[in-house]
Amino acid sequence: MIFKFKKQNYKKTGVGFTTLELIMVVAVLFILGVISISGMSSISNKSYLSSDVEVVKSALLKARTMSINGIGGTEHGIYLASTSVTIFQGTNVVGATTDSVYNLSHGVISSVSLSNATTSFYFSKITGNPSAFGNLVLSEKNASTTITVYASGLSE
Repeated sequence: MIFKFKKQNYKKTGVGFTTLELIMVVAVLFILGVISISGMSSISNKSYLSSDVEVVKSALLKARTMSINGIGGTEHGIYLASTSVTIFQGTNVVGATTDSVYNLSHGVISSVSLSNATTSFYFSKITGNPSAFGNLVLSEKNASTTITVYASGLSE
């Protein structure tokens, strides 16, 4: 008896992924992840800076309002350190009673350009006019914002 073996024709069906295809997908996902993380980092830095700007503006408004209203029967002032803003009573920060200290979360006050060439000033009772006016620059990594204190005591 002679056995005939029938040759079976196995065709490649194309089911599954090759190693090269998997490596390409992982590489593309990695690149997209890096791009999105760097974009989110920039957005969060701007958010931190915006938050710190609002803290400084709020402290300026509070000190001015306290002076106009005559809280404590005296003027109130602002002392600007690199990472904090302090509201004090009186016309001079040295030896003054501190009302509030606001710490900046991430930003720093990188530049203070006031007309009295110091880092502190006070608001007059009743009028709310500042003893000094000028610009404050807050920085957070690659971003910065300028706050202007006007001679009227208002700021933006």
